[in-house]
Amino acid sequence: MDNYAKDPDFYHEMAEGQFPGWGWVDPNNDAKAAEKLIDLTLDTHHNQAAQRGNDWDATIDELIDEERRKLELAKIRQERKAIEENTNNAGTN
Repeated sequence: MDNYAKDPDFYHEMAEGQFPGWGWVDPNNDAKAAEKLIDLTLDTHHNQAAQRGNDWDATIDELIDEERRKLELAKIRQERKAIEENTNNAGTN
């Protein structure tokens, strides 16, 4: 490394990293495998989520919030539809 100051590019090329590769994973097969491991009680939802960098409890909380909001939206849409139908029916009489 005595010559680094004279020719740093040479040393940078020599030290070029070889990062561990990860072969292409079929997301469908990966999901089926995770589901099977959970069904066979060989793994947990928490562990599968952690392997993907997620917090299972936080994910469940988010899903619950989303479902509540979707129910609220469905209710609002039903109310709007009823108002529109009443308005249309009032105009045809």
